[in-house]
Amino acid sequence: MKLEHGLKFAAFTITEILVVMLVSGILLLVVYDGVGTIRKYTNGLVSGLENDNEQLGGMERLEALFIRADSVCRSKERYMFYEDDEAVTVWKHDSFLIAEFPDGRDTLFRTVQSLSDKTSVQDYGRIDSLYVALQPKDRFVCLGFAPVVRDGRIMEMVKNEEKAYIDEIP
Repeated sequence: MKLEHGLKFAAFTITEILVVMLVSGILLLVVYDGVGTIRKYTNGLVSGLENDNEQLGGMERLEALFIRADSVCRSKERYMFYEDDEAVTVWKHDSFLIAEFPDGRDTLFRTVQSLSDKTSVQDYGRIDSLYVALQPKDRFVCLGFAPVVRDGRIMEMVKNEEKAYIDEIP
């Protein structure tokens, strides 16, 4: 387009503007769809992390019971963790592992498939270790717990073995 003074104005045609609007609309649609997909993915990750955190919390609580316990005994399908003549009872109910403290109950694990133990030959009834088999989603996890060794001689033997091993390293 020319004006009387010889100036030219650059302009877009209606077709060019429609093409730009169509392309930008498609791009916005893809971006919004991508945001939804990312939101679903992050929600799945957060849910998985929450479940894993819950399992970790249960592991820490059950391990703490073993650490504090003077002895662990089984009576039928229940396990008693004795500490200073006070007992905490742990048992499997449906797919839950439940701990009953003097001041209330707590769910240690969900999706529990089985609960088994190993008793010492010399002291039948006293638990050497406890195994919890879990089936979260499409995985299978078996967790083992054992009482803390409080015998000083055993710890001294472990330290000597560690020292011998370290001395062998060049």
